[in-house]
Amino acid sequence: MSAPTENPEKKDVNKNLVYSYTKMRKEFGRQERCLQDHFRIHANVKPLQKYRKLVVKKTVVDRDVQAAPGVCVNEMNTIRAEYAEFSGLHEEGGWPKDINMNDPEMIQRHRKKLEKEDAFTIAVPLMADEMEELIKNNNTINFYRSAFSCDSIIAPDRELVPTATVVNVYKNPANRPRRVSRITFAPENIGRMAVAQCPYEFDPSLRQHAGEAFFWEIENPTRPEGMIRAGSPITDVRYHPKDLHTIVGSLFTGQVATWDARVSPNPQLVSTYETSHTDVCTTALWINSKTGCEFFSSGLDGQVIWWDERNLSQTLDTLWCDPEKGQGRPEFAHGATVLEYEHTLPTKFLAGTDRGNVMVFMKKGKSPSERMIHMYKAHKGPVMACHRNPMFIKNFLTVGEYHIRIFAEDCKESSIMWTVPAETRYADANWLINRPSCFIACRNDGVLEWWDLLIRGGNNIMQMKVCDEALTAVCAADTGKHIAVGSIHGDVRFIQMSDLMSDFDKGEKPMLAAVFDRESRREKYLEQRNREIRLKKRDLEKQEAIQKKLEEDEAAERKALGLPDIEGMDPIQVKGMKIRQEVARNPIIQAEREFFISIDEEIRTKGIDAFPDKKVAKKKKSEDGDEHQEGGAVNITAADLAALDFHEDEQGADEGKPEAPPAAPEATPSQTAAAPLPPQSTTPSESQLAPPEPPEEEEEEEGEESPADEEAQNEVDEADDEEEE
Repeated sequence: MSAPTENPEKKDVNKNLVYSYTKMRKEFGRQERCLQDHFRIHANVKPLQKYRKLVVKKTVVDRDVQAAPGVCVNEMNTIRAEYAEFSGLHEEGGWPKDINMNDPEMIQRHRKKLEKEDAFTIAVPLMADEMEELIKNNNTINFYRSAFSCDSIIAPDRELVPTATVVNVYKNPANRPRRVSRITFAPENIGRMAVAQCPYEFDPSLRQHAGEAFFWEIENPTRPEGMIRAGSPITDVRYHPKDLHTIVGSLFTGQVATWDARVSPNPQLVSTYETSHTDVCTTALWINSKTGCEFFSSGLDGQVIWWDERNLSQTLDTLWCDPEKGQGRPEFAHGATVLEYEHTLPTKFLAGTDRGNVMVFMKKGKSPSERMIHMYKAHKGPVMACHRNPMFIKNFLTVGEYHIRIFAEDCKESSIMWTVPAETRYADANWLINRPSCFIACRNDGVLEWWDLLIRGGNNIMQMKVCDEALTAVCAADTGKHIAVGSIHGDVRFIQMSDLMSDFDKGEKPMLAAVFDRESRREKYLEQRNREIRLKKRDLEKQEAIQKKLEEDEAAERKALGLPDIEGMDPIQVKGMKIRQEVARNPIIQAEREFFISIDEEIRTKGIDAFPDKKVAKKKKSEDGDEHQEGGAVNITAADLAALDFHEDEQGADEGKPEAPPAAPEATPSQTAAAPLPPQSTTPSESQLAPPEPPEEEEEEEGEESPADEEAQNEVDEADDEEEE
């Protein structure tokens, strides 16, 4: 059985490739040698003869050709090296025994003596020539120069794309990973930061570990510069704004403590359980005071307590975060998760609660109604962070769940700006010191976001994947170019930003003020419109309630009167029924109805004389008075007097008779004419033979008239009517 034959052409190609690759691999990673050998061939791959006929010549070549095998470059992180600093004492030696090193005159004389020797004059020029050659070789080639610069197109001092780089990583020194709850930088750019590690949730294993907070020097990420400890985990730690060594912190048990870093890592003073918070103490902040020793703290029990660091056995003041303004009830108080205090506003501070509200309090208020100014409904979940803008302090941002909101104190109902919902929850956010239009936010998926209100308000300008674990805290340094981010495992990463995100031009301040002003005015207009809509809705609901009540009363009334139901009836009948019911319920219409009924009754009983004309009655009365005066002066005779006496005798004779029944109601003229005359006897009596007597005047009741007067009045009325016609 014959062995397989190999292709000689293929064997030559493989041999050339192996030789070229071996030669390049051998020189890979070596120091660069700057030789003037520009025509040396580093690799030569000969073409195959069988593929020569397949070559197609083209006048224009528009494709890339790689003539050498590809070489990959891998990057990896080596094991972290830990460094330690030690000090040593260096003493000058090599002097003869008879020379005193502490005598400068003796040393100077000895040096002059050595410089005059021949060996010294020969060694110095030789050493100088060698050093000059090394310096020239070092300055010949600039290894850090950009070979393809675009200085003629783009200005070198202008960056178009924001960038950020992780500079240092501060590993958790504790044996057990713990959540970073707070990062604080020392004041006045000293270059130190404090890191508190404690979860707000209860963990039984925390009792087995002492509470510790570490202090780091920014330039030395290998080991912490110092530490403080307490009997329980430390949730928050703050530097004193005027004293670097005085530190205040809040504990998981609800207590507060103070430390002096120069004395001991153990606390100097710790508050008692009776005067402390009954739940986790979340925040402790220094406040402006005459003594410089006052601070206040907040807890999940809903209390805000003022302290004096010189005596923590008693409190200065206490405030409850009750959502009802002016109440201050402990049983209805919301737990305070964060506090925000601005030293330029010494009498006002903000408190974020675990129910998504942000309350604005006045420190110097005496009563609960004076202390609580307003409450903003920010988020549905707990408020994770609350920070004021470093330049426009009336605007502040809040962090909760999947949103970041920006509020203005003038707009009471809602926020003026907010971010789009994120993929995961936000943990913390903070404004940048040197660039007030930009803020940073960290999320639970390990992503750090940069937002700029001037460049892009609807979306972030950059995202950076910092680590695989969740980020829990972020803080901007006073330098303006660095930020620190803490993770859930206790590590802290120090990030340096580019100039595009850290520098703030003078012209950007009025632009940012215009943005806040525009959004505030827009929100105020919306608030006014919503207020008007609510008022109209309230009035409409009142009218509907009144109409519903009237319909219920109407239905009850119809049911009481036994009326049929209006459903299925003719609309005209329903309308008439409603009008009659409305007339029956209206007191004015009822009074008018009674008045016209009484008038009709008077007309029906008294006829046309029920309401005589005043002018006609006055004229008739004057005429009757004149006739009475004329008749009384002429017609009185003896016969009349005799008849009058006779009549009086008849009246006296009739006194013994029984009293007559009451007179019947006065009849109308028609009734008087139709009434039959009384029967008369045919034999005349003495009274009939006597001369006629004048009728006796009888007193009549006020307002009544005799039949004769009625007849006369009727005649006068008829005459007046004829004259008018």
